[in-house]
Amino acid sequence: MTRRIMITLIVVLAALLAGAPAALAGGWVVVTLDQLPQGIRAEESIQIGFVIHQHGQTLVNNDWDGNPLEPTLTIKQAGDPNARQFTARQQGSTGHFVADVRFPRAGEWEWSIAVPPFMIASATGNRAALQLEPISVLPAVAAPLPVAPAPAPRALAWMGLLLVAALAVWFARQRRPGHATE
Repeated sequence: MTRRIMITLIVVLAALLAGAPAALAGGWVVVTLDQLPQGIRAEESIQIGFVIHQHGQTLVNNDWDGNPLEPTLTIKQAGDPNARQFTARQQGSTGHFVADVRFPRAGEWEWSIAVPPFMIASATGNRAALQLEPISVLPAVAAPLPVAPAPAPRALAWMGLLLVAALAVWFARQRRPGHATE
């Protein structure tokens, strides 16, 4: 009887192990940024684009059940307990997504991209999200001060009017009969 139980356990275990790779197949993706963002300023919206490759090869917009992917870009500043999330939208060719991101203040920010329900393949193994190198955000640009209009246009208008009047008098004197112009 013990031998029969042992054989049954081995068969069940072998069946479970044989099914495991099939269950995990297709469950990972590679995320590639279009370009690293540079010169980011606080309070300015930027677009961060990236592509998603299932198995590192096939560009995909949908998960294995045909549902549209909803990648999420998350930013977090050290010391701030609140992370901010931005859902990316599919844009352009298959597998290309864009997230509109706004960093609220200057400093160093950690950021990551998650593509549920997939795992992200990386050099350190599969993870729930692609952890990117921290990014530096510059201070916001101060709004330019309003410039008062220069008073010169009014003065130029008066000078122009005076010039026209002087020319009119000169032409009138030149056309008078009996006025010599030598």
